[in-house]
Amino acid sequence: MKGYRELSPEERMKLYNFAIKLRGQGLGAMKIAKIIERKYGIRVGTSTIYDWAKGRHPLRGYNKITNGPELAYVLGAWLGDGSLVHSGYRHCVRLSVRDRDFAEEWGRCLAIALGRTRPYTPRWEKSSRRWLVEANSILLYKLLKKAADHPWILLPYLENYPQKGCKGFFDAEGSVVVRNYRIVAANTNRDLINLIGSLLRSIGIRFKIYEEERGHLNQKTIYVIAISKRENILRYAREVGFSIARKQVALARLLARYEAPGIPRRCLESVARTLIAMNLIRQGLVKTQREAAELLSVSQSTLARYLHNKRRTARLSSLPQIKRLSKEFMSFKDGDTIIREVKKIVETSGYIW
Repeated sequence: MKGYRELSPEERMKLYNFAIKLRGQGLGAMKIAKIIERKYGIRVGTSTIYDWAKGRHPLRGYNKITNGPELAYVLGAWLGDGSLVHSGYRHCVRLSVRDRDFAEEWGRCLAIALGRTRPYTPRWEKSSRRWLVEANSILLYKLLKKAADHPWILLPYLENYPQKGCKGFFDAEGSVVVRNYRIVAANTNRDLINLIGSLLRSIGIRFKIYEEERGHLNQKTIYVIAISKRENILRYAREVGFSIARKQVALARLLARYEAPGIPRRCLESVARTLIAMNLIRQGLVKTQREAAELLSVSQSTLARYLHNKRRTARLSSLPQIKRLSKEFMSFKDGDTIIREVKKIVETSGYIW
């Protein structure tokens, strides 16, 4: 005989509606329990039927999912760092993370999404050295169990709150690469990355997705979603951001680089040499990038990045003074003097920090 606690939410609701109907006909709890057992082969305690008659819902408050920004954050974060545990009648939705502020925010949003007045409190797990938050919810458990393989089924819950959905996911999987002016997130599920991409697109944030191969053949491919360029970084900071303090600090450092000058003083000579090499190529004074790189003692890969305008300082190469000095470099016997002159121009350009 099947136990009441083993029933799905749909089966519980069916029994509830049937019991309320019988109660309306004047039947007592014990009589209703016997009828249910005969008809459905399920034993329901009389105390449960009494609770139903008094107005207690069979799914209870914590098994009602409230659609809203908090639920979108919960789903986005769970897609990155979450897990599910089923033990007996318990259907637990979990998040295990290294940052307490992340765990606290997820617990707060989870409580609101499940109709609970008090937030779920993180607890420290010594074995994993991580903060764990968990809640028992059959409805959310079943929804996320399907979403683990088919993340797009969560779109109806995320599309109205794309900022919160993205914030949850980037809290879980994202990082700020300050030196490369990028915000990235990675996962082995391509469908999930595409889902997050659709949310970013709806906010107006442009991005790129690329594959990152692993060394071993049996390991899954990692899909990386990367946000770059000033307007996209600024929009991400304004619309999404992070709940995790250390990630928000890294984002602030990246934003400061857009506001502050862009060339470290220790790199001044390297920049000057690269700018001259760029002009030698553009003016046709050398035939190849390799020749220009060897002539100025700079990295060919760095020169290539400057030529493709992937560095903010590339615009300096179009300054008339640097163009003229670059041309003189080929005919001037003392190349170091030209390099020093270019360094002075760069130094006064407002790009040094």
